[in-house]
Amino acid sequence: MIRPLPDEIAELLPNGAPGEDAATDEQVQKFLAEHTAAARPEIVKAWTTILTRHIEANESCHVSTVSVMAGAMKEARAGYFSAEAAAAAIKPVFINTAALGGSSGTVRTGDAAQSEWNGIVAWAVAQALAADLEEVKARTEQKMPNNVEWVSTLADHAKTGESTAGDDDDDETVRTVPWPTLNNAALHGTAGRIVNLVAPHTEADPAAVLAQLLAEFGATLGAEPHFVAGNDRHQAIINPLIVGRTNNGAKGTGLAVVEAIRKHALPWFDEFTASGLSSAEGLIEMVRDPSGEPDDNDYDPGVADKRLLVKESEYKSVLVRMRREGNTLGPTLRDTFDCRPLRTLTRKHNKLTATGAHIVVIGHVTPGEFRATLQDSDLSGGTVNRMLICLSRRSRLHSRLGNLPRRPGCRREAV
Repeated sequence: MIRPLPDEIAELLPNGAPGEDAATDEQVQKFLAEHTAAARPEIVKAWTTILTRHIEANESCHVSTVSVMAGAMKEARAGYFSAEAAAAAIKPVFINTAALGGSSGTVRTGDAAQSEWNGIVAWAVAQALAADLEEVKARTEQKMPNNVEWVSTLADHAKTGESTAGDDDDDETVRTVPWPTLNNAALHGTAGRIVNLVAPHTEADPAAVLAQLLAEFGATLGAEPHFVAGNDRHQAIINPLIVGRTNNGAKGTGLAVVEAIRKHALPWFDEFTASGLSSAEGLIEMVRDPSGEPDDNDYDPGVADKRLLVKESEYKSVLVRMRREGNTLGPTLRDTFDCRPLRTLTRKHNKLTATGAHIVVIGHVTPGEFRATLQDSDLSGGTVNRMLICLSRRSRLHSRLGNLPRRPGCRREAV
């Protein structure tokens, strides 16, 4: 059943049809099937961008989505792009925001979110069917040249690596590439329940929270839990590289959420965390094996517990150091992921070895820094391929500044 379009929303729509005129399921299906012409399919991006910006400004998810969908369906009826393609592009933005609670803080997932989406589509199709096509075309033709030129110019610059004058380099990447959506299947099990539990209380991106949660949990497990595939040992190691803009990427915000939970459950693990990767020798030193004889004066007992979590808030610096002549940090990081013994080959004396190490690396970088620093050798050599690259952006503006509630039992529930 489609609920009537609220008056306060209908008033916001140009030439809005009455709320009781919401399209039926049959009308919606017929509309999506019939309006497949795509004279200018590229401008669908403009509608998803508009919706994303409204949501980032903490405006009502439902009001914004109805308005955007109504406009998109009108242009689809005018033949500028496929109605079904526009709905498919806009739906994930709404569903993901509804799952986070939107500006109201009320979380909607599964059937509830799908039901509301169906209602929005029915309202939007009704508005499109009631619209004056000549007005729609005139308004669209008036605004479209600048929009299309803007999108096309950004796309060209993204391909060539050039920057647009006056534009933030990090902003360019986010605007020219459709934002990926986190599949609900990724939020299964305990990790998913934790992410859903903290989502209403934080500004962090759920994908960034999930990736860093799995990484920190894996770091605490150590080297014993593993499985064998292709005759290779695979430990609980995930190395996330969180990519986000400086002003709203929320990279550190996501890590702070995970740290708050971990510190409540395992405060002692702080001594197994580090930062400042600069050389292979320094990394191996932290998980080194014993060396020498116990009775010798220079005997080194080594490190008994070889769990190590490395957090790098400026991963660009790590990529730069890897390329310095004589620096073997890159190959060593690959060996840590592949669970191989670690050795220093550059020292003639006091050589270091580390066997059975369990090292997890969490890196943060901006899109501009990542693109400017990344080289073909980083990909072909396998260093970056061993990292889980995850885009991140602020999910909302929170009245409590994204702090987890301090009420008794809240963090314990997440733990």
